[in-house]
Amino acid sequence: MPDFWIHILGGEFVLNSLKDLDWKRMLEDNRKTFNLGCQGPDMFFYNDFLPCIRNKRGPKIGTIMHEKHTKTLFLESIDYLKKNQHRTDFMTLATYFSGFIVHYAIDKNEHPFINARTKNFYEHKLLEMKLDTYFIKKYWDKKVHLISPSSKINIGKKLPSSIIEYYKNIVSRVFNINLEASTINDSYRDYKKVFNIFYSPKNYKRFWLNMLNTFIPMDISIFIYPTDVDNKILTNDEFLEFKSILMKGASEGVKLIELAAAYLKDEIKKAAVESAFHDISFSGKPISG
Repeated sequence: MPDFWIHILGGEFVLNSLKDLDWKRMLEDNRKTFNLGCQGPDMFFYNDFLPCIRNKRGPKIGTIMHEKHTKTLFLESIDYLKKNQHRTDFMTLATYFSGFIVHYAIDKNEHPFINARTKNFYEHKLLEMKLDTYFIKKYWDKKVHLISPSSKINIGKKLPSSIIEYYKNIVSRVFNINLEASTINDSYRDYKKVFNIFYSPKNYKRFWLNMLNTFIPMDISIFIYPTDVDNKILTNDEFLEFKSILMKGASEGVKLIELAAAYLKDEIKKAAVESAFHDISFSGKPISG
């Protein structure tokens, strides 16, 4: 799947293209919540990240949300939002879920491209990091290792109750799993914690992280953003193809968000939303059975 900054960038493209100005304003006014939503269920993969923790709670949630019952996940989520429009914190949840839609649209379109060019987790993660580095330099003219990821998604020590209740409800209804609030909050905190550990704008921290890498069994270098752009990871045609797919994913994100928003406002029937979502996983593969 694409990494952190590609999802942030995809969210920016979506924001720039939304025609529903009220919805766009809501997302802009709650930008960090939207950014966090753009990471989708990825935060669960980072839960209980320390090697000494053997019974990891979050990763299995992240995996099942990426791979199973995609259409049901989104339709149940949209119905959940519709039933909770009266809540005073509805805008927080609606903003987060809008980002969640972006995450899916980007993942579904980009994942096959990355999988076709990598053989294992190490290669996959390394390519993601280098693509982040390349495209943030291209569109923002910034070096990605100098930007703190957690600063873009930090919405407090704990997640808002609306997001906690959303996950508990949806994971139970769609996947028949009892998800504890502590697992959701711990996943959010661990996600930020991992980014803070590996965020290394200073040479001395990079030095110590690289030193540490020689003493532990896992190669942590794949979590440290490169200082320079690697123009050789893809051919020029492949870079253009990736950009084209990214734009396609962003366009799909715009379409799905505006359909969901229109349904929530009673401007369209549910059938229009149902026909827009398909049982294609976040990895871009059809779901069978």
